Amino acid sequence: MSCMLYQTCRKCSLVTCSLLFLQVSFAQHNFKNAAKWLTNNLNQLGGRAVLVILKDGKIIYEKSENDLSRKQKFIGKIIAKRQGKDPDEMLQDYTGTTRTAIASCSKWLSAALVMTYVDEGKLSLNDTIGKFLPVFSNHQKGNITIWECLSHLTAINGGDLKESREVINQSSSMNEVM
Repeated sequence: MSCMLYQTCRKCSLVTCSLLFLQVSFAQHNFKNAAKWLTNNLNQLGGRAVLVILKDGKIIYEKSENDLSRKQKFIGKIIAKRQGKDPDEMLQDYTGTTRTAIASCSKWLSAALVMTYVDEGKLSLNDTIGKFLPVFSNHQKGNITIWECLSHLTAINGGDLKESREVINQSSSMNEVM
């Protein structure tokens, strides 16, 4: 009887160990398709891109690709010279920590995030921006609603683009820009 019990326990232990091993191997993510997509679409993404995948607030995959054409490098050097920046620094490969200005390219993402928060009940389109960014209230712009921002109905004058760009480049905070 004890021999039979020992064999049963041994089989259970083997099955348990196997399941634990399989759990670890299945828990590993396979990002071959994501990496392939990044490589295949690099040209349409501008020659440099970083793909970061998060799960539960933690980076579980990161891949960067860099393949600027000669034309892109040439134009990048001209732009760097005009802006008084180091061309080598502007043309360096992207990594997961690279910061770059994206200007209006962030509008769609901002709108999508705002609408996600609206769906979750964390904010309302009728909330004012002064509620979240008090500095706007200090400059009599605090009662503009989120809806008005998303609809481009704030009536805030953009000013001259060149002048605005110079002010932003020389500022380190939103308070300085206002």
